[in-house]
Amino acid sequence: MTDQLFSLAGELSIEAAAKGKPLKLRILAYNGGSMHVEGWRSPVIIDLAGLKLPDNVPILADHENKLGAVIASGRPEIHGGKLYIVATLANTEPARHIVELIRAGVVPEASVGVQPTETERLREG
Repeated sequence: MTDQLFSLAGELSIEAAAKGKPLKLRILAYNGGSMHVEGWRSPVIIDLAGLKLPDNVPILADHENKLGAVIASGRPEIHGGKLYIVATLANTEPARHIVELIRAGVVPEASVGVQPTETERLREG
């Protein structure tokens, strides 16, 4: 199943910015645990040590891969066994909508796509 892309849900928050500076979006994209991923019969674990991280990734609203859906762009980073993306929010309508949702107390979920190049079955435990 190495040709399948799978999405992972994570936490999303906005960091305050100095006046005149763009807001930062902080995404916990993967917490290091096992996940139940559609299309995979067993729980999935990502080997973060083997993950190839690009320098920059676009952050899209509603999984729409089009220019009008871009809300931010940022750099993926691994810290403490977790995958984060710290991004700069764009001044777009979808980005402003996300900010307003968070200010209203709504906690949006974020997801990232991962393309496995190798898979390995592990025994439980």
